[in-house]
Amino acid sequence: MNEFLGQELTNFWPAVGLAIGFPAVLLLLNEAISFCERRELAVGRTLRTVRNLVIPCLAALVFCRYVLGLAEENTLVRVVQTIFLVFLLYALLGVVNDLVFGTRDSASWRARVPKLFRDLSRALLVAIGAMFIYSKVWGYELTNALTALGVGSVVIGLALQEPLGNIVSGLMLLFERPLNVGDYVVADGTTGKVIEINWRSVHIETPTRELRIVPNVSLYKDAFSNLSRPTTVRTEVLEMGFSYDDPPNRVKEVMGELLRTTPGVLAEPAPVVRTASYPDFSVIYKLVFSVARQQELAAVSDRV
Repeated sequence: MNEFLGQELTNFWPAVGLAIGFPAVLLLLNEAISFCERRELAVGRTLRTVRNLVIPCLAALVFCRYVLGLAEENTLVRVVQTIFLVFLLYALLGVVNDLVFGTRDSASWRARVPKLFRDLSRALLVAIGAMFIYSKVWGYELTNALTALGVGSVVIGLALQEPLGNIVSGLMLLFERPLNVGDYVVADGTTGKVIEINWRSVHIETPTRELRIVPNVSLYKDAFSNLSRPTTVRTEVLEMGFSYDDPPNRVKEVMGELLRTTPGVLAEPAPVVRTASYPDFSVIYKLVFSVARQQELAAVSDRV
């Protein structure tokens, strides 16, 4: 620390270049980010990471090495260099992720790859890259780092059992693939559309535009229904009561015609009307019909 405080500016031109270049680069990145946001380009997220993390660390590294003149073996220089390289690796992987998976075509295979899988892959690659950076910058053997990492993982695992349980459950859901983004599900008493699957939970948008967060461990342990599989066709059963004075064949004929002529009711499978029960004051009939997808069910039932 005393060595750092005792340093003087050893090179005037690097200081001038840093003072002018750093704000200029930030200004250019701000313009690029605004452009990407207007065009809805996915690479804007990575540019924001570069602006907030990579460029400030690079400026700090240049300041320490070429303005203060600190040696490459200096502890402060090594710390800043390590942070810079890790952030740079993270940003580069972000660029790859944006170019490969940043498509707006929801029908492509890239759009269907779960976000959790992409995040885990990027985190794994960053961890591997960080170990090699650690070895290169600090000159230590990777075996020692792996040993320390193993001991630390045990301690962290005991302290973070519940969050790690959600991550592991998310991985199991990822491999089993019982649901995807865009599927309609009934989970934890909530019916809605899956809009995100992340490290900790599944985000479900309800028909009333509410966002319900269901932990991964709940989906993995408890039963839930996927209304989009094995087919998107949904079947509804409505019950109606008619007088004992109404002939059953006439009731079935009229109700069958009603179902066949209601917009949204599928012709295949064909709608049917069945006698259900005989309570005291009416005969109960079941109207069975199908719609193309879950989101049409409420509107078509209302029409019926």
